[in-house]
Order: sequence, then structure tokens, then C-alpha cells
Amino acid sequence: MNELNIAQTAVKNGFKVRGIGQKFDDPGKKNLTDIDLVLQHHGKIFAIEAKEYSAVFLPLDRFRADMDTLVEFRKASGLNDDRTIPVFSVSQVIRALDLRILTMEARKRNIQLLIGDLEEQILQILQLSRIMSRQKMPYSDN
Repeated sequence: MNELNIAQTAVKNGFKVRGIGQKFDDPGKKNLTDIDLVLQHHGKIFAIEAKEYSAVFLPLDRFRADMDTLVEFRKASGLNDDRTIPVFSVSQVIRALDLRILTMEARKRNIQLLIGDLEEQILQILQLSRIMSRQKMPYSDN
């Protein structure tokens, strides 16, 4: 349901939804998996793994695996690396240690880490789109 809510709010903010639960053959996992949400805005593709957790302890091993899937999706997308933006989004992080670990893991993989409720996530993705769109792009279809 989180993905649908993000998609609906994204559309209201000018994004196009290219996929929800988009199937992807992940070579790292050697299995079929999915990307939670694929959005498009100003010629950029945002591949998003969206997590909605209220637990104190986050499943960091699973989060790392999902971050790796985002990296593989970008490689396999056939698009320029600067056009496909991998995003790992989580509704909240309670423990400071988890935040440090997630930040470190996202940086290591060149993934954008977003934290916040639905409205905050969309605002952050919109800001990220604006920042990334200011970079030189060879083409734009939005």
C-alpha cells in the first residue's frame, strides 16, 4: 500500500509512474525480484525501494540486499547512469546507529537515501529531481 500511496502523491506532483512492483531478474540475488516503484520526472528515472517501518530494529541485512538490487537495476536498465537514480526510502529510523549504517551503505552504493513520511518522501524526491535535472542532460522527455 505504501508504494501506491507514494505513486499517487508523485503523480499529483508531476511524476509519471513507469512501474509498481516492476519485476527484475537480479543477477546478485540470482532470482526474480521487484523494484517497488519506478517514477519518471524531467527525463530522470527514479527506481525506488520504499520501506514503511515503525519497528525499533530495522532489518538491515534485507535493506542492504534491496540496495544491491537497486544498483543492479540501474546497471541493467540500459540507460545512462546519470539518468537512472536509485532511491532507498524508509518511513522512519528510530535508532541513530541504524541511520549511520543506512547512510554509509547508501553512500557506498551511490544510492539516494530518503527518510520521512509520505509527504516528506515525495518532497525529497521532487527536490532530488530538480537538482538532478539541473545537471547537463542529453535529452528530456518530460
